[in-house]
Amino acid sequence: MGKKYNEITNQAAAVRTQNRTLSFYINIGAVPIERFMELVEGKVKIFLLDFSDGKGDNAVKSYFNLDFPEVKYLYEKAKAFRMERPFHQTKIFGKYPEKDGKFKGSCFTQRISIQWMPKTPGGELMRNPWKIAIENGYAQAFQRKTGSFCEKDNSFVKSAGGEIFLSDIDFLNCFDKCVRFIDEYERLFADTLIPKGFQRL
Repeated sequence: MGKKYNEITNQAAAVRTQNRTLSFYINIGAVPIERFMELVEGKVKIFLLDFSDGKGDNAVKSYFNLDFPEVKYLYEKAKAFRMERPFHQTKIFGKYPEKDGKFKGSCFTQRISIQWMPKTPGGELMRNPWKIAIENGYAQAFQRKTGSFCEKDNSFVKSAGGEIFLSDIDFLNCFDKCVRFIDEYERLFADTLIPKGFQRL
């Protein structure tokens, strides 16, 4: 699945290997005037399509929604061509448990793991040192005192997932495109949002 240039989409970047495609979709908008100094808000959806077992209905689809600070953090690691600690994130939609079906009472959950592995266990240099693994599934939600939700231990049931290995150049290129678009969007809306915000103040 590559980008179709005969239609307009919010896809910012994509990488295709022999049997996998990784795509980046940006959902972005200006913040309400009450929070004008934040300028923009949104997420970058990383969509992984694994067709190693076949295309169509046999393809495995999974995704994860990265917040903008997470995208910019990973971009800085990409520019440095290194990441000392793996990046792990889990997001559970605790307010929306399934009302019926096999996952009744459980909530949709996204997991992502990003690692930079420059060498093989044998010490050889890796051609594609960035490993991105995404899992989607359902888990029981637990609400913290802060109001946020997390998974109950050992309740996660995987429904889809896959992994892909990227070169330094491909990893950097994808995050560079996302961050540059976010920055340009901020500048575009800053011209009108900031004056209106100060006028309201």
